[in-house]
Amino acid sequence: MRNLILLLASVVLLTSCETKKPKRFKLLNPSDTGIDFNNLITENDSINVFKYMNIYTGAGVAVGDVNNDGLTDVYFSGNMVSGRLYLNKGDQE
Repeated sequence: MRNLILLLASVVLLTSCETKKPKRFKLLNPSDTGIDFNNLITENDSINVFKYMNIYTGAGVAVGDVNNDGLTDVYFSGNMVSGRLYLNKGDQE
């Protein structure tokens, strides 16, 4: 009985992994988006991953309508570089 349960559980797990979910994001070229932020980390003897464990995970991204125009804006924070705000201008031709 135990082997049968294990076999059924294995079959369910293996078959459920094969379903493809639709992609939610699309990779866009920086020249198309206008976003060219790079959180460049430069390690040395005093600033490194051994001394600052979260040096590579300490920054982040925030999205929201900063200027209240109904469009989602993007803010990138940096560890060793200044943060940068990208205002969404909508579809401009």
